Amino acid sequence: MKGKIAVVPGDGIGPEICRSAVDVLDAVNKRFVHEITTFEGKAGGEAFEKSGKHLPEETIDICEKADAILFGAVGGPVDAQEKPKWKDAEKHVILGLRKKFDLFANLRPLRVWPGTESFSALKPELVKDMDVLIVRELVSGIYFGRHERVDTQTAEDVSRYSKDEIERVLRVAFDAAASRRKKLTVVDKANVLETSRLWREVANAVKKDFPAVEMEFMFVDNAAMQLVRNPAQFDVIVTDTARRQILRAKASQIRPRRYSRSRSSCDTPTISTRKPTPLRPRYLPLGMRERRRKISAERFQRTNSLLVS
Repeated sequence: MKGKIAVVPGDGIGPEICRSAVDVLDAVNKRFVHEITTFEGKAGGEAFEKSGKHLPEETIDICEKADAILFGAVGGPVDAQEKPKWKDAEKHVILGLRKKFDLFANLRPLRVWPGTESFSALKPELVKDMDVLIVRELVSGIYFGRHERVDTQTAEDVSRYSKDEIERVLRVAFDAAASRRKKLTVVDKANVLETSRLWREVANAVKKDFPAVEMEFMFVDNAAMQLVRNPAQFDVIVTDTARRQILRAKASQIRPRRYSRSRSSCDTPTISTRKPTPLRPRYLPLGMRERRRKISAERFQRTNSLLVS
């Protein structure tokens, strides 16, 4: 196998985990006689110091020539977010890559492997053999809508979706469900939001092309509760960016995020492109496992309190 991977370590823990990922890739190349080469691009704070941009053109060029992007992390200290070096770093890099390469579908597995049940904040019997896939739309909605200050006392963020933008990510989710346990849960807030009502209309239309897949709709608040009460009931979940952030807060307590990695794709079952796909590595040092378990339990309690309030 031959291929090219653009490595974008970014900030914080990003360089460390990307180095480890490349070490693994080198071992795979040697063991299976592959020819997968890597090319590194700068992004985030270090890139800003050298070029004045969080996502330089040079890095974009490297990504355009690659088959995949291995992305680490981006962003600086919380109390330094207004400094030029860090201001909007996440927005410029993460959203910039998504929009540039039209990476509209994020696939995040939520699977608990045998022997790792005790690392969850939930009881082992609740998460045993759990295997859920969460599909999220990435390049539309509130993250890519209009954001502005109307005046000194008022701000506005607009969420916008078109039928085509919804349909293509739904087809990714339906196709995944068809190859798994044939159940799809569409998570929304259709009792309040017009965009969610459009999602339901499009989902019902696409469902006709997947008669073998069972589809259900679920409000996001109920979905968050069900994820911690009975996570094994889900197979594939699909939702928009805003709703996905709520579900991720819960999912990270079921299975710590450092035990999994997500994939952002520009492909649908009927569209194949040469655009690169970002892969985000996750890992957990052995010595941190017990500490991470305690932290997860504490965060789970805080998340519950936040959602209830």
